Amino acid sequence: FIEESEVEKHLVDEKEVKIEKKNLVRDTHQNFWVLILMDLSKLKSKVEIGPLPNVVIFFETFHNALVQDFNKKIDDIGETWTETKDAIGNLKVASKEVLRVRGETARRIEERDYWKQLYEKEKAEKEEAYKRVDEIKNELLKVKEDKKVKNEYILINNENLVRKLHEERQLRLGLIDDMLDSRSFLNQAKMSQKKELLSDLREQCITDIEKMKLSTKTRKISLSPKKASFV
Repeated sequence: FIEESEVEKHLVDEKEVKIEKKNLVRDTHQNFWVLILMDLSKLKSKVEIGPLPNVVIFFETFHNALVQDFNKKIDDIGETWTETKDAIGNLKVASKEVLRVRGETARRIEERDYWKQLYEKEKAEKEEAYKRVDEIKNELLKVKEDKKVKNEYILINNENLVRKLHEERQLRLGLIDDMLDSRSFLNQAKMSQKKELLSDLREQCITDIEKMKLSTKTRKISLSPKKASFV
């Protein structure tokens, strides 16, 4: 591509072209007459050529023909120069258009690179977000599993504790019933106070068992005067 400075360097002012043409014609006229006079001097010294005015008219006619031919060639050169100048002007315009297109292309490439980098960044952030969501989901599943295991462990321990307490209450109730039914025990001194005390203990055991029955939703407890068991 031809840059704008190179195009300007090849452009020549039209005024300078006219001056050059004028100087060229003047110099040509002067050189022509110098040659004519030299030739006339040689001819005059060698041969008799007749009256001088006729010779001058002949050479003047010859000179005019040469000048017309020369001017025609100058005009042809001027037309060629005009075409060349127009071509240079078109080339200048084309060079500017090439520079504009090149700048537009560079700008679009820069925009494309920017949007590509932005897309890559958003893609990486999205992948990171998906990865974090999966990590949180796994953590929640782990917590849920741990909570389930813990609840099962607590439930088992509660059932074992309830069973143990129930067995203790049942054992105490059975012992109290045996003591109340024992004749030897009934014949002892102060039997009324002891019997009242044992009755109170029996009622307390039954109350405790009833409370356990109400607080245990996954189990149903059946009680009898002498025996209580899980169903």
